[in-house]
Amino acid sequence: MRYAPALLLALCSCGTIGRDDALAERPCNATGPWSDRGSVEVCLGSALAVPTSAPATDVGGLCVADEARPCDDDTDCRATERCRCGLCRVLRCRSSSECLADETCIVALGRCARPCDPAVADACPAGFGCSLGGCVARCGEEADCAHGESCSIRSGRCVVANCTGDGDCGTERRCEVQTIAADVLGPDAFVEGDHALVWAEVAREGRSAIHRFAWPSPTRLVAAPGTPLLEPLATWEEGRVGAPSLLAAGGTVWLFYAGGADAGIGLAAADATGSFVRVSDGPILAPSATWEDGRVGAPAAAVDGEGNVLLLYSGGGGAGIGAARWTSDGTFERLPASPLLLPGVLEAPGR
Repeated sequence: MRYAPALLLALCSCGTIGRDDALAERPCNATGPWSDRGSVEVCLGSALAVPTSAPATDVGGLCVADEARPCDDDTDCRATERCRCGLCRVLRCRSSSECLADETCIVALGRCARPCDPAVADACPAGFGCSLGGCVARCGEEADCAHGESCSIRSGRCVVANCTGDGDCGTERRCEVQTIAADVLGPDAFVEGDHALVWAEVAREGRSAIHRFAWPSPTRLVAAPGTPLLEPLATWEEGRVGAPSLLAAGGTVWLFYAGGADAGIGLAAADATGSFVRVSDGPILAPSATWEDGRVGAPAAAVDGEGNVLLLYSGGGGAGIGAARWTSDGTFERLPASPLLLPGVLEAPGR
């Protein structure tokens, strides 16, 4: 399919958009001119996504009685609270790896805290006491405690109650889940209006769907709670739609995706409401070439200089990269039948 020259395709690569002319001597290679900006907090609603391979104890939250305050970073929160997924709260934990760099996990209490030595006087700030190796706030009433804590009148300390559901919290409190098990894969950034958004595959409980994430800060992605942008419905998708690739062309936003275990590549188009509707009941590209070995996935769509929509894809579970062109009758023809790239072509000795 060919589109009018009015379509503007902005390419970001070495030597085009994004180059810092003051650093022209920097090499154009796999490492430059990019620099590591640190880890990104990936949130599904107000809960942090942790890998499904993590221990089951890493998933859960704390019992709360009120609503958390919104935040942009830790400076918006109280001393014992941390800003996680846009909310100020005390962080639950089962090991110190779940806490921030300057904190430790008081495993017996199930919460992160500043480490302390009980043998050292004034090891904690005013209003705090050293309990089981961590600084815990003293209290006389609930108002003395942070979000996620409650005041233990018996000990005079702010304590937490871990939970995985409301049933763990009694009648006056609810479970505010802080971490859920989900693998977030194959992100694709896209500009919608004046906002940069990210689409990604979210794999949970044996199913994968495509979610749209807002990008409120360089270190946080947030998917709105509720229905995913696209979820597996067709039989051939086998419970998985993922590896999204978005393309704005011909006045429409197109979503290419992999279905099943790379059983094929599907296509959906955005309607007037912003929802995506499949263009067909089956894949628009199914494995047929011998080298594809029954698998095509990982789509990446682009428009060439002549207005042709091109689709790059992985075949045979990493055996090579193939290419196809969208034709005027709405189908894709392979260009060529053999792969464009093989793994050996990209090998760089010593790297």
